[in-house]
Amino acid sequence: MQMKLRNFLLFSLILPAFLPALAKADYQDQRADFYVEKDFAASSSTQQVKASLKKIGSKAYFYVEDKWWSGLTSAEQQKASLDLNDLAGEFDSKIYKLLTAQFGLEWKPGIDNDNKITVLFHSMKDGYNGYFRSGDEYEKIDFPASNQREMVYLNVDYLSDPFAKALLAHEFTHLIGYNQKDRKYGVTEAAWLDEARAELAVTLLGYSNDYDQSYLRMRAMDFLEYPYDSLTEWQGQAYDYGVLNLFTHYLVEQYGAEVLSGSLRSSRVGTDSINQYLKDHFKGLTLNQAFSDWSVAVLRNDCSLGEKYCYKNQGLKNIKLVPFNNFMPFSGESTINLRQNMTEWSCHWQKFTGGRDGLKIDFKPASLSASFKVRYVIEDNEGKLSLGDLNLDKNGQGQLVIPDFSKNNKSITVILCLEKSPSNMANERSYAYYLSASTLNEAPTGEPQINLPFKIDKPISEMSREEILIVIIRMILYLRGATI
Repeated sequence: MQMKLRNFLLFSLILPAFLPALAKADYQDQRADFYVEKDFAASSSTQQVKASLKKIGSKAYFYVEDKWWSGLTSAEQQKASLDLNDLAGEFDSKIYKLLTAQFGLEWKPGIDNDNKITVLFHSMKDGYNGYFRSGDEYEKIDFPASNQREMVYLNVDYLSDPFAKALLAHEFTHLIGYNQKDRKYGVTEAAWLDEARAELAVTLLGYSNDYDQSYLRMRAMDFLEYPYDSLTEWQGQAYDYGVLNLFTHYLVEQYGAEVLSGSLRSSRVGTDSINQYLKDHFKGLTLNQAFSDWSVAVLRNDCSLGEKYCYKNQGLKNIKLVPFNNFMPFSGESTINLRQNMTEWSCHWQKFTGGRDGLKIDFKPASLSASFKVRYVIEDNEGKLSLGDLNLDKNGQGQLVIPDFSKNNKSITVILCLEKSPSNMANERSYAYYLSASTLNEAPTGEPQINLPFKIDKPISEMSREEILIVIIRMILYLRGATI
C-alpha cells in the first residue's frame, strides 16, 4: 500500500538545491520519534511513535515501536530479536538483490544521505499490513511531517510472522518505484500499476510457491468472490487487490516480468506505459487485447482453447470464476433481456443455458463513448469449447445467431469487457449495456418438444409430479456438468 502525496509531485519536480548535512549512521538501540499515518495507526489520534533500533542490516535499519516492545515478556523479546535477524538477513541476501535487479534502485544515498533504508514496525489498525509515504522523501520545509528517510512501515503484528518477508518486499517495491518513476521523470505512477509491481514482487521472490498458505491464494479468493471489479479504479480494497493479482500474474506469465519493469522505465504512466511496452516488444499487441484474453482465461482456464487462455502457475491452474447464470425455458419462444452497469477496465460474464432450437444474442451499449470488447465461449454437448468474437458495428452493436443451438450445445457464455483509455475518458465513471438472448422458433403445437441428453419413456403430460421432478433434477445435473 502506498501513501502518495500527489500535490507535492505536481510542482516539486526539481530537487532541493542542497542536501541535508552528512548524517551519522544510526546505532544499535538508538531511539527516535517517527511521524506515521494516523489513518493507519492503531489509534487515529497517533501522529508520532517512539521507536528503537533493534537490528542493523547491511541494507536496512529495523526500528520497533517502544510501546509495543515494552509489552512483551523477556522471552517474547528474545523471539522477536531472532525474527528481526532473520528478516534482515532475508532482505540483505534476497529481497534487495532480486528487486533492485528487476526494477532498479531506490534513491541512494537519498534524502538522509545514508545508503540504508529504514523499516519501522508499529501498531496499525486491523486490515492494514504496511505502507510507504512519498512525503518522507522531502525536506521538512516542504513537508513538515517528513521523516527525511528512505523508509517503509510494517504492521508490528507481523514481526514474527513469515508473512513479514512478503510485506517488506511489497513496500520496498513502492520505494523503488518512487525513485524510478516520480523522481526520474517527474510523474506519478497510476496507483493500480504501482500496486501491481509490488504484488508481483512477492511471487518473484518465491513467497507464493506454497500456494495453499500464500498471499497469492488470499488474493485469488478475493477475486473469485467478486471478479467484476475494475482493474484501474483503485480504492485499495480487497477486491481491487484480487482482480489486480489475477491479471498481473496472467500478464507476466504471457509476456514476462519485463512488462512491469520496462513500463517503469518510461515517462508514461498507467495503461499508457503498459500499452507502449507491449506495442514495442510484441508486434503491436495492446493492453486491451491482453485484458480480453485474460477474461477468457479466468472463465475457462483451459489450454485446449490456446496457450493464452490458461494459467501455468500451479496454484492458479484450477482457478475458474462463476459467471452470471441465465436459464431459458425449454419450450416456447422466450427472450431474456439484461441491462447492466460496469466500470472501465472490468468484465462481465453472462452464461445462457436451456432454450430450444436456435439462439440469437443481441448486444448494444447504452453510450457511444464506451468501448466494449465482446467475446463468447460455447460448450457443446461433448464438453468441447469454441471461442468467438462478436463483431460490433460503428455504433458498438452486434448480433450472433446460432441455428440448432440447444440441440448441439450445453451453454454459451458472453464475455463483455469495457476497455477505455484515460485519454478518451469522459466524465462518466459507469457505463451500461443491453444484452438479450432469444430463441429463434416458436414451439410447435401439441406436446412440447424438449431436447434432453437422456431418454424419457413417456410424454411429460402423462408423467406424475414425482417423475417430472426426477427429469428436472437430471437436467440440472447435466447443466452443471455432472455425469447422468
